[in-house]
Amino acid sequence: MRGRGNSAVLEALAAIGAAVTLVLLLMLAGCGSRGSSNINAVDQSTVQALAELDAATAPDGVDGDLFAMLKAELRDALLRRTSTPPSGADNAIADLVLFDAGTEEWTLEWSYRNVGDYDQSGTVNIADITPIAVHFGQTYDLATEPDCIQAVVDGSGNGAVDIADITPIAQNFGTAVAGYSVEVSLTEGAEWDEVNTVLQGAASGDERKSLEFVLDTPAERSLYRVRAYDAGQVPSVDPSNPVRFYTLDLTLELLTPAEGGDGSAEDPYIVAEAEPYELQATYGAEDVGADLGFATMPPAFIDFTAEVPRILTVDNVMAGDFYVVGLLGELAPIESGRLYFRVQGDLPP
Repeated sequence: MRGRGNSAVLEALAAIGAAVTLVLLLMLAGCGSRGSSNINAVDQSTVQALAELDAATAPDGVDGDLFAMLKAELRDALLRRTSTPPSGADNAIADLVLFDAGTEEWTLEWSYRNVGDYDQSGTVNIADITPIAVHFGQTYDLATEPDCIQAVVDGSGNGAVDIADITPIAQNFGTAVAGYSVEVSLTEGAEWDEVNTVLQGAASGDERKSLEFVLDTPAERSLYRVRAYDAGQVPSVDPSNPVRFYTLDLTLELLTPAEGGDGSAEDPYIVAEAEPYELQATYGAEDVGADLGFATMPPAFIDFTAEVPRILTVDNVMAGDFYVVGLLGELAPIESGRLYFRVQGDLPP
């Protein structure tokens, strides 16, 4: 449901106008934050300077509008000096994807996140009050609309745009995203190198904004991630989820003859308890069995040796079906197709 009442908006704006300056100064001085710490670290001298700036009035003979503009510029400069990139669980970029748009150009895409930056300008500041007023009283379904504009403005995360969304502005005041560093790892995440940067101003979209970067000749099996940075080029301590570039298939094959079946869901391999079954994994023409991990469902009582080819044994399981998936790489693993098995033997029913 997305609706608002004029009286509610007026009441909210009145409350905002009376409280926002005091709240901002208190929060900037070091009050606690919601969830993971994401408060802009402002020292006491900066807090005092902001208070004095707010109290200053135009001298005799100086145009009031000009003086107000200069005050605003100075305030922005003070806050830029102490800005930090967003961090913590509420700002985590967990939707980085890599896709082929059909032009043989591989593209990274991710969402802009900076809690409190409701107008998505790149910085949490006074202007972020306006989106609260515009959408005041509107609700949304987080499960089905996680990237709608109401979700962006709902900094409190309570499912509605309301007075509670003022607090995240104060908690994160000055937190800024100037851009993103696109990073690559050719060492399975042990080391990361910067490929390029993407400016926050390139973000687009009518609701939650998103950004893109086209990869230039990516290396097979390479990992990619992005990290926000602020105006001072300070990177966030929290990188995005990693994604992997690959064009080849990971194939898992049963080498030991089974008692029956073809390994499909409709006709699983028939295997006996405590018998060894060799599994071979190939990536293109490369045998990658030594680097392979496994996922099984159900997961219990199924072991894989470290030998190559890998050996699967089944021990003390309930009679029935399970399947195995090969996983190449711990970060953003490449998955093989499923091999389906049915346990036979003198097992409990």
